Order: sequence, then structure tokens, then C-alpha cells
Amino acid sequence: MHVYLDIDGVLVTEPSPPFPRDFTARDVRVADGRFVPVAYSASIIAGLAEILGAPGVSVTTVSSWEHDAPYLFRALGLPECPWLEVMGHGPTIFHGKERALLADLAAQAQRSGQPPGRVLWIDDHLPPAEADRAALAASLPAADALLIRTSARECLTAAHLGEIAEFVHR
Repeated sequence: MHVYLDIDGVLVTEPSPPFPRDFTARDVRVADGRFVPVAYSASIIAGLAEILGAPGVSVTTVSSWEHDAPYLFRALGLPECPWLEVMGHGPTIFHGKERALLADLAAQAQRSGQPPGRVLWIDDHLPPAEADRAALAASLPAADALLIRTSARECLTAAHLGEIAEFVHR
């Protein structure tokens, strides 16, 4: 099972009010030494880390954070994972993410000699309509796919964690 995880609007949001009450605001030092302000829910991050730590689950970030993603993951207590280049690969950030994800799935299939198994894509840039997300999921070259769209200000919620856990543990 492979999880493609966005960062902004999924794990973190801008630390300018209003953000959810249980969020913590802090600055994270990134690759070039600058500090990036973020806000996040420590309990949601911990719950996600537990789910993603299940056997057979691999994670790749598909985010504009790109090479800065490992710095944020360390700061949040998440295990580091590979990241995909998405910037400049499409007319919008979503198209860049979609192209990078499709290329990664194709590379996985080529390496293993079989189509990818189950895929979970969590992103605030996914289509807002459930029918559009279902169509996009069905178009992915995977045995089974679930796409979860988050709100950029609320990020992942407890309800999302339940949906993620159910899909991961199927």
C-alpha cells in the first residue's frame, strides 16, 4: 500500500488565526536555513504516524515543500520519506502533483513488474466533488485507490484518520 501525502493543507497550515484550537504554531528550519512558520495538530500528526507505521505501508510526499519535506517531517516527529518533484511540471500545482504521482506509479510498476497495489492520495488540491475524486481514483493505474481531500485551514481531522485507518487496514 502506498500513500501519497501533501503537506500544506493536510499536515500543516499557516499559523495566522483563525486555525483550529488544538493546533500548535511554530517555526520549522528548512534546507536553506530559513524558518517557515506552520501550525498543526500534534494529536492528529501522532495518529497519522501510527496508521502510516503499519506493516506494508510506504509514504511519499507530493508537495511544493519538495526537498524541505524531510525537515518538516523531523520537526513534527514523522519518519522521513521520499518526495516527488512537483513544481513546474504542469499548469497548476495540482497538475504537477498528478503528473509526478503517475510517473512514480509507472516507475513502481516497472521496478516490480506488476501494477501498483493500493494507493491512498491525501491532498487539499484534489477535486472538491466526490464524483470527480472517484473518477480520478478509478483512472489511477492501481488495484484500488482512495483520494481524500482536506480543507486547507483545518487540515487532517479525526474523521479523516478514521477513513485512512479503514483503508490501510482493509
